[in-house]
Amino acid sequence: GAIPNNAQAEEVIALNPDIVLTDRYSSPFTVDLLRQTGFPVVQVPEAMSFDDTISNVRLVAEALGREAAGERVIARFKARMNAASREVTEGSPTAIYYQARGTAATPESQGGQLLEHAGLRNLVRDAKPGFGNLPVEEVIRLHPDLIAIGAFREGEASLATAVLDHPALKTYTQREDTALIYLSWEAAACGTPFIATLAEELAGARDRLMGRDGAAMGLPNTRRQNVGQQNTGPKE
Repeated sequence: GAIPNNAQAEEVIALNPDIVLTDRYSSPFTVDLLRQTGFPVVQVPEAMSFDDTISNVRLVAEALGREAAGERVIARFKARMNAASREVTEGSPTAIYYQARGTAATPESQGGQLLEHAGLRNLVRDAKPGFGNLPVEEVIRLHPDLIAIGAFREGEASLATAVLDHPALKTYTQREDTALIYLSWEAAACGTPFIATLAEELAGARDRLMGRDGAAMGLPNTRRQNVGQQNTGPKE
């Protein structure tokens, strides 16, 4: 697991790692100091697509000298993603991937790509990549069949996640024609191969909403099941 730290050079040096992985948000001062101290540093690009995730696995595997292990991780990732792939049709359920600070995944973000990959129609049409601001009132106005809450540690209060506990949102998701799922927050960060878990959870939610024959179900009480807590795929 992760060791709590402030990402200071002194803390990293004390751990004496074989390699240091950074991203574009890492402090240039800290990264430069680590390089001067003699630690190998590899900057991992932000993954904006599933192909980016695969490229990053290869980058890290090569840096570690474990290319064969990296290819095994990629093979498992591809297999899980292929199994979670669903076709998007006009009858597919609509969805919003909602996160802290009242932001929602746009079609060009990995969250938006996950919705489409799982056969869900994303109601957020913002063209920019990443997550765009979406007030609770707009979520309700769009009336999605499914609201998928991502990167949210349920029970751990914060100002950023307060919007996810908004009374209006809770009232809306108690409707019989709406489903709410909490995605596995530990799998939602930084576009790693663990996003396959999110694809599986979203595909499972879509399947329950559509029914076994692929047609929209006419039983509203069935639609209100807590459809997002099952994950049958192995973790990486």
